[in-house]
Amino acid sequence: MEPLAYTEIAVTYEEFVGFLEIAPLTIPSVKLRTLWSWCAIAALILFGGFGAVVSTAFTPSDAPIQQQSNPF
Repeated sequence: MEPLAYTEIAVTYEEFVGFLEIAPLTIPSVKLRTLWSWCAIAALILFGGFGAVVSTAFTPSDAPIQQQSNPF
């Protein structure tokens, strides 16, 4: 009901005052450079995760655990 009320208010305004200048809805433009940047970031995340999965898959599970010495 609320959109109907807004429409009715707009029609009444236009009848008594004048044309209500409402800007048409536009789709924001996306620059090609921005799109490529987001694609590159997504690819790095996906391929990084895929590389981690593959590297752990090929690591033998019965390999001895090596402890690292901490110099500090």
